Amino acid sequence: MPRTLLISIHPRFVDLILNGEKRIEFRRSWAKEPVDRIVIYATAPVMRIMAVASIAEVHRESVTGLWELAKEHGGGLTRQELRGYLRGKPQGYGIRLGKVTRLQNPKKPMSMFSTCHIPQSFRYLTDGELDALEWELRNHR
Repeated sequence: MPRTLLISIHPRFVDLILNGEKRIEFRRSWAKEPVDRIVIYATAPVMRIMAVASIAEVHRESVTGLWELAKEHGGGLTRQELRGYLRGKPQGYGIRLGKVTRLQNPKKPMSMFSTCHIPQSFRYLTDGELDALEWELRNHR
């Protein structure tokens, strides 16, 4: 059964995702279990949960292959930035985003989840966190 990830993204890239310019999120590593959506957390100085996005596809590619995806779908970064980010990795991941649902009132994680460890990269949401997220999406977008 697909899971939901809490994923940390720099605010510059969150803004690009929210305005539709960035449709691919790049990662040096990716989840081992199937994932169907991500909860987008903007790192400092914002430090808020900003949106939820469905995942259309996950690609494991070389830097060249990921750059082609970036050009086709909107990667939100330069080729040099992508190369720098993936330095030392023969392959990386391009997560093509589907529907992005923006939270009207971005939330501090602790206001949604009773205990919340913010990951450097990503982590799976617990069942309780998933329930809190669903409630938030239904009632307070």
